[in-house]
Amino acid sequence: MTRSSLWIQPPWRGWTYLFYIWILLFNRPCASEEDNPRIVEHPSDQYVARNEPAKLLCKAEGSPPPEIIWYKNGEKVNTSKDDPASHRLLLPGELFFLRIIHSKSLKPDIGTYYCNATNIYGSAISRNASLILAVIRDDFRENPQPVTVATGETATFRCTPPKGEPEPKVLWHKDGNPVNPDIRVSVSTDGHLSISSVKVTDAGKYTCVAINQAGERESTPAALTVLEKPTFKELPDDIQANVEDTVELKCRASGDPTPNIQWKKEEGRIPFGRARQLDDGTLRIEKVQVSDEGVYVCVAENSAGTVEAVGRLSVQTQPSFLISPKDLSVAKGRTAILQCVVTGNPPPTLFWSLGSEHQPLLFPNQNHGHFSVSADGTLRITNVEYRDAGTYTCQALSTMASKKSPAVLTVIDEDDRPPPIIVAGPQNQTLEPKETALLTCQAEGQPTPSIRWYKDNKTILAIDPRITLLNSGTLQISDVKLNDTGTYLCKAISETGEADWSATLTVSKQGPYQRNQKESAFPGAPLKPKVSDIADTSVHLTWSPSEEMGQSPVYAYVVEYFSPQRAEQGWKVATNSVSRDGYTVKDLLPATSYIFFVRARNSFGVSRPSPLSDIITTREKRKTFAVNMPRDEIVKELSFLNLELKSGEGINSTAIRIKWEVGTSLASIEGYIINYTAIIDLDPLVYGESRIIKITDPYQFRSYITDLRPFSWYQVCIKAYARDVTSRCSNSIKVATKEAVPSAPPENIVIHREGQSFHLRWSPPPRNHQNGEIKGYDIFCMSEEDNSNCSTVASSSDSALVIKKVDMDGAYRIKIAARTNKGRGVWSKDFVL
Repeated sequence: MTRSSLWIQPPWRGWTYLFYIWILLFNRPCASEEDNPRIVEHPSDQYVARNEPAKLLCKAEGSPPPEIIWYKNGEKVNTSKDDPASHRLLLPGELFFLRIIHSKSLKPDIGTYYCNATNIYGSAISRNASLILAVIRDDFRENPQPVTVATGETATFRCTPPKGEPEPKVLWHKDGNPVNPDIRVSVSTDGHLSISSVKVTDAGKYTCVAINQAGERESTPAALTVLEKPTFKELPDDIQANVEDTVELKCRASGDPTPNIQWKKEEGRIPFGRARQLDDGTLRIEKVQVSDEGVYVCVAENSAGTVEAVGRLSVQTQPSFLISPKDLSVAKGRTAILQCVVTGNPPPTLFWSLGSEHQPLLFPNQNHGHFSVSADGTLRITNVEYRDAGTYTCQALSTMASKKSPAVLTVIDEDDRPPPIIVAGPQNQTLEPKETALLTCQAEGQPTPSIRWYKDNKTILAIDPRITLLNSGTLQISDVKLNDTGTYLCKAISETGEADWSATLTVSKQGPYQRNQKESAFPGAPLKPKVSDIADTSVHLTWSPSEEMGQSPVYAYVVEYFSPQRAEQGWKVATNSVSRDGYTVKDLLPATSYIFFVRARNSFGVSRPSPLSDIITTREKRKTFAVNMPRDEIVKELSFLNLELKSGEGINSTAIRIKWEVGTSLASIEGYIINYTAIIDLDPLVYGESRIIKITDPYQFRSYITDLRPFSWYQVCIKAYARDVTSRCSNSIKVATKEAVPSAPPENIVIHREGQSFHLRWSPPPRNHQNGEIKGYDIFCMSEEDNSNCSTVASSSDSALVIKKVDMDGAYRIKIAARTNKGRGVWSKDFVL
């Protein structure tokens, strides 16, 4: 290579070439990603209506701006650009349909669309979007129904729109105007309209409107009728009136519909004839009486509801005496009882002025010395003295007036008359509301006692028209109410004293119920008791039972006694559970008078009292006898003592009486010891338990042995004693107690039915319960309805019986009891066939 053939380019020529290349590269149009078309708003699914406009949106960016072409179901969509007659217009960012064409044979617009954005650098395709034909049927699945409510309540209209695609939404119109939900108005997801705390202005016609893209449908209108509950425009006032006044209780009310006004009275009735209701609702009562007092209720009622308002009528009356004190003649040492019950409105204050001007006034629940006034206003003077004689005045004071009622107390030396006796007292009862309660209180005495009733220690005044005190002393309560439940006390009061008897009355809506027993259920009164063996502190009573046993056997007797010298104690119970027809009353006072009576008791209650016994006086207090001789002389004297039991006899079924004599001097005797032994069997002779009775009076020559078994033999002997020395036992005698009724039913009872007959078999009661010679058997036979009585009797030799001609369809109760000379014994259990 020669120098002349080598071409060396200057440096500036290379840089020029590089610059030229840069110009070519960077000044040409950009083909970067930002120039490619990009969809910025994709079309979305649309529900469209037939013959209605519609559009699909599609926006794209790019440089140059891309051209948008629409495709349906994969094929290009012809628009007005392609065919001027086309109903589709290609507008910036959207495909616009002048109307949706759709028929059974022609459905050009419904389908799946997408848009394609294209420029020189590329293209972009949108997401698919469907045009779906919207439909809505004409008939509502549930139309709203008319609703009637009262103000303040909740009204609900139900509406189920027609079927449609998409599911129609529900709107509500009232009288053609949209209903806007608020705190009271709401539409559930199911389309039901609820209006709470309804007001009068909510009344109107409500229409349910169902809407979707296919159009809207209206339901048949439903009326909301709003009733206005009654409200009082004028309330009754509390009124005070005097007797014979005319009063008016005002009451006016409004509401829609116009309310009806009626009046009622709590705890009573509005007086017929003297009361009438005026046209404006006012209750007018003429010639007001005390019985009109109470709470009156105005009731305003319409179909929307009921409201009540009350007004109290108070009838002012001057004080008056329901029970005035009566003149009394009371024996010294007894209790004087002066009754006083006052009434009036306002309730008067009751107080007593005592006989002397120097005595203080006494008010209820106060006392002064032996004077006291109880809560019911009764003045009691205990242990009356001669100086207590005089005039006692019951006074009643109120703002209306002051009234007085005096009574004279006379103090006499003696009065043997006993206090009143309650012959038949009230029974415990459990009744249903609205029944009539009869609480018996029959009393006797000299003079005839007055009857007072108390409920829960408060005086019962027959002011309530439901309550009547009958002439017999019975308290009658009509139309009983729950608040009549309580403890009722009957008092029989006279100048000789007082007696009382209580029972409970329960008024309940639930049983079991217990009503008054018939008098035939109770035993008859025992015969007049006889008093014997009168000692200084004890006496012995015997009596005979009534032939009327009642509806169950007598199992006990009640013995009561009274002493005129201890009159303040009234009648005292000696025993209420003695099972025999004899009793020794102990712990009496020496040289004191007593009188006695007896009642019988069975499972239903107690009998009326027996006649009073003769009045007796106990002996003077016995002296203590002590033998003053050496012990060896006592032994000698008692070893030769001639002591003989003279007789013994059965007094009743549980007692015997023995008599003895001493044939020598009593100087060596301090008393006697009676030995008695039960005989279990006479042949062969078998003895049972032995007991003793000690007598401390050497001058006593007879005695009762009590608490023995009925119809049983006892062997008795007697010894004399002094200090620790006893004589030999006297001669022995055997004595038997008298019969009693059997204390157990027959045994081994078997009863069966064959057609119209009952076949019965039994054995006598156990021997130790026969209490006498069995004389026969009573068979009780009664249908369950108590309309067929097949009862009969059997002889003592019978152990079987046939009862014929009984009703084949009915059920019967059968029981058996044995009988002795003393009467019928204990019944067996009931057999129901």
